[in-house]
Amino acid sequence: MGNAASSSSAPNEDSKRPSCRRPAFLSSSSSPPDCRAKVSSIGCAQAFRLIGKHKPNVVLGVGGYSSGAVLAAAKLRGVPTIIHEQNAFPGLTNRLLAKFVNAVVVAFVEAAPRLKRNDAIVTGNPIRAEFFTHHSSLITRHSRLLIFGGSQGSHILNETMTGALLFLAHLKDQMDIVHQTGANELAKVQQAYRTSAFANARVVAYLDPIVDEIAPER
Repeated sequence: MGNAASSSSAPNEDSKRPSCRRPAFLSSSSSPPDCRAKVSSIGCAQAFRLIGKHKPNVVLGVGGYSSGAVLAAAKLRGVPTIIHEQNAFPGLTNRLLAKFVNAVVVAFVEAAPRLKRNDAIVTGNPIRAEFFTHHSSLITRHSRLLIFGGSQGSHILNETMTGALLFLAHLKDQMDIVHQTGANELAKVQQAYRTSAFANARVVAYLDPIVDEIAPER
């Protein structure tokens, strides 16, 4: 059975590599400057060496700026490429990569047209085994409400939840709230909670490990 390449592995030397130029879409002026800088020729060259060493049968990208360089290098190497989109609204990297990868798989059917791929396959999201076997060390006497919108948070969830706090005030002695806001809106959401009936809510930018928040208590 063949190997698979990872976008997080360290670079290795390959003296036979050709010049590793970025595909046109990665150099497009429509891409934000920080994206064009991160998906650089250096990153592509490093990925090119790595793929040359491990000789994978397929390279899978799951989003994030590092996937751009790795999948571009795989394309140059002639290695089949796949992306998996975990969200209904795809991020920038996967929207760009969807233009040239061999296959696209998505967690939600709504993502396919947003990636402009009629051939996308709906697979759902993989779930780590620990979510089924892990027992949280968190102990609470009340019902617990968890709000999170991915690693960057969700503006819509943040706005909706802070707007609902007044209407939920009668539940303050029955419910504990844990809210992951994302870094950009942390201070604003924390302030909304401080002036509400849920001043003791745990409001953080990022929850890690998330399994502790979702898994059942011991």
